[in-house]
Amino acid sequence: MDPDSLRDALTAYAAAIRADCRADPGGGGELVLAPRFRALLDSMVGPLGPRVLAEYAKPGIGRPDLAFARPGEPARAFVELKPPGAALDPARLRGHDADQFRRFRELPLWGYCNFHTIRLFRRAEPADQAVILPAAALD
Repeated sequence: MDPDSLRDALTAYAAAIRADCRADPGGGGELVLAPRFRALLDSMVGPLGPRVLAEYAKPGIGRPDLAFARPGEPARAFVELKPPGAALDPARLRGHDADQFRRFRELPLWGYCNFHTIRLFRRAEPADQAVILPAAALD
């Protein structure tokens, strides 16, 4: 994706997230916002990249919100979405999120994302972190 197209995609994504958050009385929960993030990923990987699949069931582990798979192959990378502003640090996770982290750390490559930042893991080990766009862009 060329830089102008990427800028346009990120601008449209941020505007759509802001609009969805204003329209949702709950403040834009992950289920409301997930289609926007998936569309952004689809536009970024393009037709030759892996497919972005929603709610990918992994027996014994759970259902990560998104998965990346090439046709005819199993999914190899996963993303779990959390509401904007949610903590992505495993040490700060509680309840359902902590249980989910314990299960998902069995995945070979996965990430936690709060729609503006993604934290990547290789199994339980932190691998990298990337800011998709500043959190203020979603306010």
